[in-house]
Amino acid sequence: MYDFANSAYNSLVPVLLFPLYYKTIILQSSPYADLWWGIAVGISVLLSGLISPIIGAIADLSNKRKLAFVLSSLATIVGIFLLALSSSLSPLLATILFILTNLSSGVALTLYDALLSSVAGDKLGKVSGLGYGIGYAGGILCTLLVYPLFQAGVESSWYWLGFVIVALFYLVFSLPAFIFLKEEEFSHEKRKAGILRSSFSSTFHTLKSWKENRKIFRFLFAFYFLTEGIVTLMYFISLFASTTLGLTATQIALVFILSQVIAIPATILIGHHSEKIGYRKILILTLMGWCITTVLLSVTNSLTMLYLVGAFTGLIIGSSQATARAWFAQIIPAQKKSELFGFNALASKISATIGPPIFGIISVATGNQRIAVVTIVVYFLISLFLFYRQR
Repeated sequence: MYDFANSAYNSLVPVLLFPLYYKTIILQSSPYADLWWGIAVGISVLLSGLISPIIGAIADLSNKRKLAFVLSSLATIVGIFLLALSSSLSPLLATILFILTNLSSGVALTLYDALLSSVAGDKLGKVSGLGYGIGYAGGILCTLLVYPLFQAGVESSWYWLGFVIVALFYLVFSLPAFIFLKEEEFSHEKRKAGILRSSFSSTFHTLKSWKENRKIFRFLFAFYFLTEGIVTLMYFISLFASTTLGLTATQIALVFILSQVIAIPATILIGHHSEKIGYRKILILTLMGWCITTVLLSVTNSLTMLYLVGAFTGLIIGSSQATARAWFAQIIPAQKKSELFGFNALASKISATIGPPIFGIISVATGNQRIAVVTIVVYFLISLFLFYRQR
């Protein structure tokens, strides 16, 4: 149910609802909108990545994973509510508000992912895939609720209501997880210092002992480039569709709905068979799919072709993310789940710090978003090579 809930944010706010609002209303269609949006995304995910290992270590050492997860989720929900007021703020304050909201969302997901093994047992791939699949259903439902606002247009006086709908959706469907989700408790060595100091010590010890955890850090390096590509695509696809293809918010929303409809059965089916097929094989195949999808997007010149890109994305996006989450949960020690998922978040967030700003710089410098899209293929190719070598 939490996957169902948070997908309302992940499927709408940073990839569709707010980018269009940010460019059109807050920045008044500035020619530098791509650059500023890329910088805002980069800062938010970098900060999220930097603090996730520390917060994860604190949650591990204090056995307060669930509390930290609930608090960061509530902070995200409050931030979404406040984004409804962002048009009355200066561009700087609106940008800061988005950064804080996206930051807390990243932390919440890190802590949530660390709870996977508490409920999944030895069915990590199956449960992870089911979660992502149900999540896309939540994204579809919330998109349909907001759809009339897309029809009215970004400049409509009611567009802000979309943020309120997403926030309420997120809150209501998160309640089962907040109330019923249970966490494993682990005994830790007696600490000679407080929780905060011990968490920093644990984090730095993990970094220093990378040779003993070589397999984990090799995985994180490959995951870094996978996320680099996915995040950059997701944060810019709506701006690409509106600017380069001249599509309306309604048309773009329909493409997102199509992608999520396909993602539901694809993700659940792959997740159900992931232990049998093998996590490594699935990731290699989905990365090949990402390369094809990105190339298709770069040459897309019509709504029909964008639907094709959306369909391909639906086939692979959930499978790649759910499989990576399950594989990582399998190879890390149970007593350091939150901390190491924090490093997993750090890898993905640092990637998102680099990818979107680079896209924005290339787009502004060349005046051509298609060139910027082509560069994303490089990230997927590097990840494909690294995961191919991972055993």
